[in-house]
Amino acid sequence: MVGYTITSSTFPFLNNKPDLPYDKDGKEVPTDKNLGDYLKPNKSGINFGAYGGLRYMHDENVGFFIEAGYGNTSFATGGITIRLLDKNTIEKGKEETIEFKVKIISSEKQKKLTSKSFKGEENIEEYKVKKLYYYLITGKNTSYSAATLLCSQVKEAKKFKKAEVVAIKNGEKFISLKKAMKALQGNLVKTVIIPGN
Repeated sequence: MVGYTITSSTFPFLNNKPDLPYDKDGKEVPTDKNLGDYLKPNKSGINFGAYGGLRYMHDENVGFFIEAGYGNTSFATGGITIRLLDKNTIEKGKEETIEFKVKIISSEKQKKLTSKSFKGEENIEEYKVKKLYYYLITGKNTSYSAATLLCSQVKEAKKFKKAEVVAIKNGEKFISLKKAMKALQGNLVKTVIIPGN
């Protein structure tokens, strides 16, 4: 810790002789040259110290901290930490993941994963977006090429004629294929590879 004090003072009667007189202007008039343990006002100057402690972030913007150590102004400090970052800045700092999967069915009603509607397909994934339920399948990995191939195979087998490739950001948010491809071209994301048999 490094800082600079412009001015500071203490209340005159803390640890002071109670009979120390003052004149009409409020200036001290000591009765003798020995002021004992009178706390004189501190002069301006540089503050310094070294502290160590803990910080807990309650969320992305606000946290709390407590520290202890040595300094010429205090031996312990505590307070609130505020991170001045807007939502866009925080999101940019996170590593993004885009996965491509094949949507086979969408429904207003939730279906059991063992439903006959899935025609024997296994490893069905369910996503809820607003009031709709989306049911997806994944190939050997989640790249765009793998998802496109899987989508073609599903259509050729005449299982799901309305099957289509969809893009999912950070495992939960559906985004358009155009945005997904643009992000990949800008090297802003990584594609997750899922080992297959």
